Amino acid sequence: MLSKLLFYAVVALVIGASVLLLLPTKKIQNSALYIVEWLVHLSAPVPEISPSELAAQMASHSDDMLLLDVREEAEYNESHLKGALHLPPAISPENFVNRYSAAFKGKNLVVYCSVGKRSSDALLRVESLAKASGAKQCYNLRGGIFRWFNEGGDIVNTQGTATSVHPFDNVWGLFLARHQ
Repeated sequence: MLSKLLFYAVVALVIGASVLLLLPTKKIQNSALYIVEWLVHLSAPVPEISPSELAAQMASHSDDMLLLDVREEAEYNESHLKGALHLPPAISPENFVNRYSAAFKGKNLVVYCSVGKRSSDALLRVESLAKASGAKQCYNLRGGIFRWFNEGGDIVNTQGTATSVHPFDNVWGLFLARHQ
């Protein structure tokens, strides 16, 4: 509980400092997101894959991967990585295996959320069962869909190509770079 409280306190401090300095530039957004990524990794140390590594693997071995979006359904419907399935954030490990084991058998499993916190927590809960049920490797997408989008990664929604990412809320949305 204390680690979660510390995590959110530092995130609030980073966001507050960015807003107070009135420097919502791409450089400040990326710096703040890197700090959040570091804090996420400290609070839930799971194997990670960077957006550029994921893009390269998707380009060459997309059949060997299963992407799972660990956000709320409304967030997923507005924007997600192409081919990703929705994974309810609070799913139990047993329901996870029952629902997805056939899909990830023999594949690398990549989970993501907005910035990586919900997905790293989910991966902590399900990684050992996923591997025991046939997943080759399990990764959390470093920086989540926010980092993916900020680095120019393509996203889709239920109608096709998407041009914006669900911001979760107005505060977390500060981490999103605006694409023209």
